[in-house]
Amino acid sequence: KNLEESKTSFSDVLSSGQRQDLTLSMLEDVLRVAKRIEKIDTAVVTPDEKVKNFVKDQSVEVISEPGVGLIRALEIALGDSVDSSYEEVLILPGDVPLLKGEDIEDILDLAVGERCVVITPSKENGTNALLLRPPNVIDLHYGGESFPEHVKEAREREVNLRIYRSDNLERDIDDPPDLIKVETLGKGTRTHSFINTLK
Repeated sequence: KNLEESKTSFSDVLSSGQRQDLTLSMLEDVLRVAKRIEKIDTAVVTPDEKVKNFVKDQSVEVISEPGVGLIRALEIALGDSVDSSYEEVLILPGDVPLLKGEDIEDILDLAVGERCVVITPSKENGTNALLLRPPNVIDLHYGGESFPEHVKEAREREVNLRIYRSDNLERDIDDPPDLIKVETLGKGTRTHSFINTLK
């Protein structure tokens, strides 16, 4: 979504500018971790010009989409990956600032066989990581409790399915209380630094 519309669940405690700074801080943390993994290429899917410029400053590829919603935007990115002959894609949200490099490495290691799916559920039964080999191996079901929907889809397609559970990756930042987790566990992250500016 557009940056100005991000993290509206924080509207009672953060200004529009602060919400945008929070979003970019979390994205920077995710990108910093992903860029360290030499075996992957990192790209950000977004319709927002400010985010595009921010991502380019991080030396990360941008996949521009015309504000068509999450699933359609990801389908555009998956289509690009197929056209570029990528064998697999790992979809991560931009609001998991506690993500560690070993989380990505472990997910990649779990991917076995020509057709496989690795999923990490969110704390509210959504999907916080989704590895697809090949990129179009299943349909996407983001929104609400998407984790069981992705599991069901993978089983119906008879692909190799693995579940990866991680406290770091399951902690997406959706509501103000979630910031306490970052303040406690996220020292050294850009998001932690942002939280300290609020005091």
